[in-house]
Amino acid sequence: MTTQYRSKALRRLAHVFAGAEAGVYTLPERISDARAALDRLDAEQERLTKVPAVAHDAALVDEITEAAKAGKKFPNPDQLAQAEQNRRARDTYNAALNQARELLEDNLENAVVGSAELLITESLRPVLGEVMAEATDLAAALAGHGTDHRALLGAPEPVRQARLRFDHVATRYLALRNAQTALSGFSPPADEGGRFAELRNFDTLTAGYRPGVLPWPTDNTVAKLVWFAQHDADVWMPTVTERQARFADHLATRLNPAVSA
Repeated sequence: MTTQYRSKALRRLAHVFAGAEAGVYTLPERISDARAALDRLDAEQERLTKVPAVAHDAALVDEITEAAKAGKKFPNPDQLAQAEQNRRARDTYNAALNQARELLEDNLENAVVGSAELLITESLRPVLGEVMAEATDLAAALAGHGTDHRALLGAPEPVRQARLRFDHVATRYLALRNAQTALSGFSPPADEGGRFAELRNFDTLTAGYRPGVLPWPTDNTVAKLVWFAQHDADVWMPTVTERQARFADHLATRLNPAVSA
């Protein structure tokens, strides 16, 4: 079931939940349990919408009119009274479900936002290490062949298989970065332009390039990961606090080149 969050904060965290659902990483039990509670409540609300509704007054008038015309049995007023009572009970129950949903969403939001840095270090960071280790191996297998599928049609089978596998690795990498961005969005900006969100040695890799110009491909994740592997990129998964510290080091180096970044 796809949960439709009413909380703006939870909608911003959609990528965090999507990555876990795709099996890229796992979330702490506290957060998984909070989401499961919401799923169960959603299922109950969906069940409630399938209960037949009570006829409105206009429909009841039509039913009585048709019964009179056709000589059929008129509606049982006792049954209608019970149905109306049931409808009011459902309305009351649904209102309670909505209030419960607000509480459950608050619980989930607090669990995720309050653990944002822990999620980065414990859920995302270890998986990034696995992803980059595999990306490095695949980049070595593709050395001299490029990354375009069409250009690899005549390449040896191991090379073509490596390229196919790289698509999966790139998907996992993007899921991690999307989750990182979502989790970092609840804190003040960590660094100018997000330069150290992905690479610890961003300034070293971009030295000599015009501001805003990046030496690696920006429109193809596989090609970018190959470039990272071939140019000693220090790919990391920092918390906001770690990015702020790295940016402070960067500024200190700019003000005093003698200081090592």
